[in-house]
Amino acid sequence: MRILIDNSGYHLLNLGDVAMLKAAYSRIVSIVPGASIYIITVDSDRLKKFCPNAHAVDATMINYWRNTKVFPVSNKLLPKFLIKYLLRFEDYIKYTFPKLAQALMRLTSKLTKISVEPVEKWLDLVASMDCVIATGGGYINDSFIFHATGICNTLSFAQNLYKPTAMLGQGIGPISDKVLKEKIIRVLQSVQLISLREKLTGLAILKKWKINSDVIKVTGDDALEFAIGGADSSIEKNCAGINLRLSNYSGISTAQVNLLREFLKDFHEKMSLPYMPIPIDCSEKDSDEKSIMQLIDQRDISKDYKFPKMPEDLCKLIACCKFVITGSYHAAIFSVAQGIPVIGLVHSQYYQYKFDGIIDMFGSGVFVVDFRKSEAMKDLGNALDRALKFSDTDRDTLVQSAIKQKSSGENSYQQFFKSINLS
Repeated sequence: MRILIDNSGYHLLNLGDVAMLKAAYSRIVSIVPGASIYIITVDSDRLKKFCPNAHAVDATMINYWRNTKVFPVSNKLLPKFLIKYLLRFEDYIKYTFPKLAQALMRLTSKLTKISVEPVEKWLDLVASMDCVIATGGGYINDSFIFHATGICNTLSFAQNLYKPTAMLGQGIGPISDKVLKEKIIRVLQSVQLISLREKLTGLAILKKWKINSDVIKVTGDDALEFAIGGADSSIEKNCAGINLRLSNYSGISTAQVNLLREFLKDFHEKMSLPYMPIPIDCSEKDSDEKSIMQLIDQRDISKDYKFPKMPEDLCKLIACCKFVITGSYHAAIFSVAQGIPVIGLVHSQYYQYKFDGIIDMFGSGVFVVDFRKSEAMKDLGNALDRALKFSDTDRDTLVQSAIKQKSSGENSYQQFFKSINLS
């Protein structure tokens, strides 16, 4: 059996994305022993660390397929109003009639002298698969249009070759882009399964789009597979966990970073709790560790801190925390799954959706501070007071919820492969 996995982060530098991918890989290996699993990435060496027996699929092949024109007409020769329609028509031909598009590309390559070999490799690879899966992530939204469109294109292509498809562990929205919305609706009308990591917004969006309820499951986040293992009540919780996401989609400003820095400095002086950095995104450009270091003094960092290389490393760091202040979704997931309360920092609708979804799935333990409001710093103080009063009973409630969601996620994988006769 040959299974292709598209995923939320081809560079494998976001440990939340990696955790979801690892969970998907381990579940599939368990359910379909002996399957050949192909995973799209730009870093085959990193993939071996997380999914040791998977076959790396070079993500640049997708870009060749995406960028190679069916009708190689220079945009300079066309009126602007026609360019948009030509691009949409090309898109339609590629993903509705991929074999026709392939034949036309071969024909035009003789005129343009541009090799279509990478395109041929990609098309042949997808055609050879028994099923195609998009693993968990929060990419079906306006913040990640390019990546979301690429995954939709891959699934659409597979569906037009009559391959079973699934989208697992998904967070959906906010989404207003018309083209992306059309693509994802078309894909979801043909998937065998879409599992959601939260039901508050994602389920409402799918109902609005009139997606068949029979293919929808609410399971929780696939990263729970690794997070729950760290829920050890014997570990002394003597740190305050800190994460900060500074990016164009988080919305946190320099002025707000300065306010947070002063707040955390005062808190440390009062409580003497060492800070435990919880970096999720380890990419060079938007590294969480760099962002976190803007908030806290190096002298105030726990001596037990080591830069995490695996999702399991993150869980060990979080296990030492009384609470976690975070601007990242997966720092929150790794925390609540271990019974540790979270203060979520919000300055965008994207992150409001994410944290509200966690609250809805877990019921308690997440206190959102909205930095779009003038009273945000006061709310942060109140949230800290509540987090410090979190009881052992409250912690156990979070862990039990995580265990149920993990089980639901595992069952959804089993049901999918059983439905397509691959288990």
